[in-house]
Amino acid sequence: MKSIICVTLLLIASVCFVSAAQHCLSNQFTASILLMDPKKRYDDFHKVYFDEYSQQQRIDIHELDPNDKHVSIFLKHNIAKMYIYDQTANTCTSHPLEGKLPAFCLANNATKVDQITIGGSLKADVWEEKVFGWTSRLILAADSYIPINILSKGGHLNNHIFEEWLDVKNTIESPAVFQLPTACLNVQDNKRNAAAPEALLNQVARLNAPFTKKL
Repeated sequence: MKSIICVTLLLIASVCFVSAAQHCLSNQFTASILLMDPKKRYDDFHKVYFDEYSQQQRIDIHELDPNDKHVSIFLKHNIAKMYIYDQTANTCTSHPLEGKLPAFCLANNATKVDQITIGGSLKADVWEEKVFGWTSRLILAADSYIPINILSKGGHLNNHIFEEWLDVKNTIESPAVFQLPTACLNVQDNKRNAAAPEALLNQVARLNAPFTKKL
């Protein structure tokens, strides 16, 4: 239970700064994200649905290494619950969730260090920041702050994590993406306090780590 609380606090940690509104992702977005560890500790593909208005986030995790596996994590701050659904086994667990789901923003210590052109025309800003024990270099589209790629170094094992963001849309095509699978509906009461798999929560933390949260 302690690991659940610690990671939950990590996900909802908040920092205010004057220019936060200018350095945040959209309040609602859909994105595909490839996460890679150069040391091959993991290689995952994520699909993220984020909606600050309805206070919900869904993360579909496709683990490529060491075994092919599909897991969906539903962060439902609107009802204070998190659901972890194993698509392969068709099993689900439910866990308490605290706090609100704020927007994704650059950290208060983020510094713009360069501006580059990707290809022949895409202007991008290079930022550096330190968050949750990680040092990150973020390349963001200059006109929208949409991430292009992120390289993070840190953690207790001094890991290197590379994120590549693809097909980012500032919308949720349908609220149906937040509907729970039948297996989760059946466990929302009697599995509330089951321990959440720490490895999966760490994956969520790795995904969100380059961004802090505004109040």
